[in-house]
Amino acid sequence: MLILSDGQVLGISSERARYHAARLNLTVTRDTPHQYLYQLVDIVFVDAKDKPVSGQMCYQFSGHTLMDEKWISSLLEVDRNNLFDWLEQPYVRYEIEGVRRRLIYDQLPSAIIFYVYPESLYSHLQKRVACMPATTMSARQWQKTLLNLQHKGIRHEELKWSGILAYLTQTGDDSDEKVSKQTVLENINFSCIRLHMTNELVTVKNGNNKLDYRAKYRYISLFGGEDYREWLVSLPDYQQSHFCSHFTERNILLHIRTKTRFDINGRKLLFIEEIQSDWHQCTVKKTHFHSSVYIPSAPFSKDLVGLGLKLMLMHVVKEGFDGLSWGMVRFNKRGIRQAFPLFGVFMTRLSVSIC
Repeated sequence: MLILSDGQVLGISSERARYHAARLNLTVTRDTPHQYLYQLVDIVFVDAKDKPVSGQMCYQFSGHTLMDEKWISSLLEVDRNNLFDWLEQPYVRYEIEGVRRRLIYDQLPSAIIFYVYPESLYSHLQKRVACMPATTMSARQWQKTLLNLQHKGIRHEELKWSGILAYLTQTGDDSDEKVSKQTVLENINFSCIRLHMTNELVTVKNGNNKLDYRAKYRYISLFGGEDYREWLVSLPDYQQSHFCSHFTERNILLHIRTKTRFDINGRKLLFIEEIQSDWHQCTVKKTHFHSSVYIPSAPFSKDLVGLGLKLMLMHVVKEGFDGLSWGMVRFNKRGIRQAFPLFGVFMTRLSVSIC
């Protein structure tokens, strides 16, 4: 870690290297120059008072990489010099080289498609607070008011991940210090759990190097259908990191496997074969088996399937499907896998919540 003149503590993280490489369409090999890796390394803010949790340091992404010349030039000259000297330290160079090791192992896809569907999600909490009569209350009164919203449909999980309760706690319980509704709205912040939804494309080696959707788990797909896809929903800005067993991307909240199918009436349906969260499964297994392995907590623990369905509904509406269907799978007495497809018709205008 590096301490600046103003007392701010900086660190670096290579855990989002895959995300940056996909965003910038960059390829890393064993011959890539060391400083070329700077654009794939995040500068993070560290709270020196926080103790690492099971070896993981808690930090906040600054929004800058080591290649951000504008940000670096904004530092004091003494801080810039200290930063450059620090980057040449052997242990820092080793951490930056972690980018090379990570990306060569990951075998990056040829291209990644990013979807804007998560941007359409909204917060019930923000809407409820915005509709409250214009008022100013103490931090303690605001806390009680917001907690009481749990009896009116607002989930505790949404309150937790909004950060507003932590803000009000830090503000203090001084009855003379008032907090306005506008201030509360400005400090409801879901940026740390901002969702990314992607499809990855790979090059098909059939002579013309055509790009196609990655089909890593096509072999377990149900018979029939077309346009098989694997969707990844991840948390790129989440402060801690989790890597699942099925994919190498960082902080995958859930993955979805789909196909396009047609029913007996000729209607075009998006068929969901699987909605799964390895992250939450690890959390459940840890609790069940009393494991001591540290697993960061993740949002949407109560509504993972609902979240997946909302995102798929948005895709269905945008792409002009006639409906959304999914498979209910069970095993009969002989152990044979049986699937029972279901489908429904829905409205073309959607408004869905973030939690």
